[in-house]
Amino acid sequence: MRPAVSRSRIWGLSVLRVARDTDRKRGGFRAAGLSYSRLGRRPALPSVAARISLLPTARLRTVFRQNNMRPTPSALAIAQLATIIATSQLAGQSPEVPRSFEVAAVKLSSPHTESAAQFRNEDASQVQYSNVPLMVLLMRAYDVHWRQILGPEWLGTKHFDVAAKLPDGANMKQIPKMLQALLAERFKLRAHNETKILPGFALLVGKGGPKMKTAEGERDLRRSAGAQGFRIKGKGTMAQLAEIITDCLDRPVIDMTGLAGMFEVDLNWSQEEGPGMPLSVTPGQREASVAPSGPSIFTVLQELGLELEPRKTPADFLVIDHIEPIPTEN
Repeated sequence: MRPAVSRSRIWGLSVLRVARDTDRKRGGFRAAGLSYSRLGRRPALPSVAARISLLPTARLRTVFRQNNMRPTPSALAIAQLATIIATSQLAGQSPEVPRSFEVAAVKLSSPHTESAAQFRNEDASQVQYSNVPLMVLLMRAYDVHWRQILGPEWLGTKHFDVAAKLPDGANMKQIPKMLQALLAERFKLRAHNETKILPGFALLVGKGGPKMKTAEGERDLRRSAGAQGFRIKGKGTMAQLAEIITDCLDRPVIDMTGLAGMFEVDLNWSQEEGPGMPLSVTPGQREASVAPSGPSIFTVLQELGLELEPRKTPADFLVIDHIEPIPTEN
């Protein structure tokens, strides 16, 4: 196995190659003492290269002479260039990403609060979750919908309080990874990803073409459910519409319209008989379907120039191999 090559050695060899080619054209390569093969055998090359690439011009001549290298104008110019590049590379390096919270407290929610409202708050310094099912923590940690999590039913019924402090220099984008580490440490979570082929739908453009108005600005697509049926209204992309319809039908819906941009949408329909779930349902619960009293989702989509076609669709799942119902002590 070849030994690992350090960044400084790479920079050093790059400097020497360019200096060699430059001086060779001028006939001064040997006189400059910049033999690539000779220097390539020097055990001190990494440290020398690092010093060459990072020192100011005033000291480059001294470093060259200390290592039996003639400081020709071309060699000094190349070393100066290496200094600029190395400095910019070092400045652009990302700091090490924190993988866990600095401190964290996890406990079961009090029994009398399980019916109370959930509370979630996150910022760059701390996270606070109150009365949240473990399912919600899994969703945040792995960026999945609760239907994509295959595990014990109690994931949606056991509620927990979590308070954790982020390390200095961390940001909110790192919270999911920290939650993964917390779940593994405190709940002994072991999980893996798996893709399954399920019956679902493809969202397609109808034969007459789309009949929706284009829109601009930020997404404000909203969904609601009530005694009269379901409603989706607002501005959004076709991918976002497919995601919301997935929630309504309890079946995967994939956007295959090929339509880009935002559109105005207003859909109001009654729940079809068969698999489905009102939008107010929380993980681990299922309510009776709303009795049909109006047009179906298939009919109202046709009014927008869209259609749903039954398809076998791939769906990604987070499969829980093991998880403890009670966290370890704080």
